[in-house]
Amino acid sequence: MSQASSDTFEDGVRSDEGVSVKKDHEQSILSAEELQCWSSVREDPNDFQSWIKLLQFAETKEQSSRGREAYEQFLKRYPFCYGYWKKFSDYEKKHSGMDEARKIFERGLKAVPLSIDLWIHYINFTIQLVKNGDKIVRETFEKALNQCGLDYRSDRLWESFIDWEKSKGNWKNVMKLYERLLDTPVQNSQTHFKNFLQFVNSQPPKDILEPEELTSLTDELGLKVP
Repeated sequence: MSQASSDTFEDGVRSDEGVSVKKDHEQSILSAEELQCWSSVREDPNDFQSWIKLLQFAETKEQSSRGREAYEQFLKRYPFCYGYWKKFSDYEKKHSGMDEARKIFERGLKAVPLSIDLWIHYINFTIQLVKNGDKIVRETFEKALNQCGLDYRSDRLWESFIDWEKSKGNWKNVMKLYERLLDTPVQNSQTHFKNFLQFVNSQPPKDILEPEELTSLTDELGLKVP
């Protein structure tokens, strides 16, 4: 028997295909259509459409354990469906709170560490979770860049980081991010360069350069900084 078929959930019944369902006393509160979905995925765990219907049922129910079981078993079989890690996190946020939602995000990022979309969702969640936690947010952005910042399509991740630093008025950090981004071969490099020029032209040099950089530049140009 495979590893997948040997794993069960507490209070569940294992099928030969490794998909467990609730015991009889909980089955009795399931609708006929929901029971049919469970039956379908037990008979054919690769029946993706039945899984999706089952998760749709989970979204409409108040019994968190039923929805949790559906998500757990679906993601056990389809861990690379990154959008459903986000849905699962939202589900836990609704039923169990922010800490459980965070744990689901972290599990998802371990399963799909190169998912730019999932990282952006997690970063937005972190911004919401940690008020006045700029250090934590910045560290989370950096973790995301370490995982997938070199991806050719990682533009949105870089842009999100830059926009967040702009919102904080951290102009020197914005400058450093643009320098890193322009050294990275991404899809919209020309657009990033135009945005970089607009940024540089809109800020006084002393606000975007470190003191030693400013001194070097002014010495080279023979200028004086007021």
